[in-house]
Amino acid sequence: MLPVDASHHRNQVYAAAGRGIFRGGLNAKRIATLTKPNAYSDGGGLYLRVRKSGTKSWFYIYMIDGKRHEIGLGSALDVSLADARKKASDLRAIQLSGRDLATEYKQVRATAKLIPTFGEMATDLIHGIESGFSNEKHRKQWRSTITTYAESILYMPVDQVSATDIVALLQPIWLQKAETSSRVRQRIERILDGATVKGHRTGDNPARLKGNLEFLLPRKAKGEAGHHEAMPFTQVADFMVKLRERPAITARALEFAILTAARTGEVIGMRWEEVDLDQATWTVPADRMKGKRAHTVPLSDAALAILRALRLVEPQPRDLVFEGPKGWHAFKHGDAGTAQAHGSQRHCPWLPINLPRLGGRHDKLCAAGHRDGAGACHSVEDGAGLSPE
Repeated sequence: MLPVDASHHRNQVYAAAGRGIFRGGLNAKRIATLTKPNAYSDGGGLYLRVRKSGTKSWFYIYMIDGKRHEIGLGSALDVSLADARKKASDLRAIQLSGRDLATEYKQVRATAKLIPTFGEMATDLIHGIESGFSNEKHRKQWRSTITTYAESILYMPVDQVSATDIVALLQPIWLQKAETSSRVRQRIERILDGATVKGHRTGDNPARLKGNLEFLLPRKAKGEAGHHEAMPFTQVADFMVKLRERPAITARALEFAILTAARTGEVIGMRWEEVDLDQATWTVPADRMKGKRAHTVPLSDAALAILRALRLVEPQPRDLVFEGPKGWHAFKHGDAGTAQAHGSQRHCPWLPINLPRLGGRHDKLCAAGHRDGAGACHSVEDGAGLSPE
């Protein structure tokens, strides 16, 4: 939130009390010369917000039960000082009459077909798509990334958001938080696309990377998007030999994941009721599949050998296959110098297996590449069950 200029202290919003309203803090000449990012008071709850990008927009501040609320009134390019004062005066009249200001103003905006703010557009979009998110974490991530990193454009009319505004908010995190910044940009792009479809914007999307922001932001080094290098498939055979020498349950889980070309989440949630040793199949239920469809994996002799070795006693159907002593899970967070079961640093756990001791060339290698290798050349074992997803 931008700071408010000194006149705010003497022009505290008096609309609720209907007295002491100071007007005339701004004029056309002063508005034209304002460049410092700030919120400048015209009095009576009307403010002009100047951003780092140089854009200027009007907003109205009012208080309810001691809490500050804002209503965007449009860009200074489209709304004159006189019009902004008229809108602010109308809002004060609604408030002084005791009516619900937020509700009535929404009706006024609908009638006048005013452009929504970026924040309003974001809220509408998230509400419309969140039912398709696979878990609550994704819902929270969408909201938190927008409110945290796109705060500077939340109250800006969505048709006024420019590439300059987006660069200004992305630049501080573009290299320092590579994965987060990429997601922020993608989400802003989607919100602005939604605004265009609804007729609130025209022209190109200023958040588009290719042919646009790629020329305004520094190039990210390879691997900065939050993913680790995958092990070349030509090295997997030697790696598997060394891996089989390890007795840990984590080693068996990783070996099984490679042999079946399965995803981390599919393996770590695997239960004995999903396995048919006689038919040599493993059926992954829909709720653990990325595409939300059950998938049957044919098991090679090597994969079956792992399962038979773990099935020393008759397990319960709901028991986890890769579970250590006292419920210790096969996949736990570890330290640097470990093999990772998937490419994302953020969403997948570490396997505590030291790669240098197994002949790895790097401190961190991602085992997710086995899915590509299995589909291309079956270099590890024939019969791997690579899902079409």
